[in-house]
Amino acid sequence: MPDETAEKGSEAEAQNFTDVYSVCVECGEEFTLTSGEQNFFKQKGLRMPRRCSPCRQARRQEREHGGKGEGPKGEEDPAR
Repeated sequence: MPDETAEKGSEAEAQNFTDVYSVCVECGEEFTLTSGEQNFFKQKGLRMPRRCSPCRQARRQEREHGGKGEGPKGEEDPAR
């Protein structure tokens, strides 16, 4: 039998978040972290992201493919 109180609790937690506007540490662009995204990261026990979605995707690809020395928008990474 499913625990209905657990489901209601998680729904209530999601409603406690408000959208947060932040600046990406990678590209400097402003991005929005929605209440749903915040709830997802909290449920998974993850830290809130400091990078926008395109920069997170580019960083993930870089890790998976050994890094190509390019930033998220095709710019060369000056650190390489």
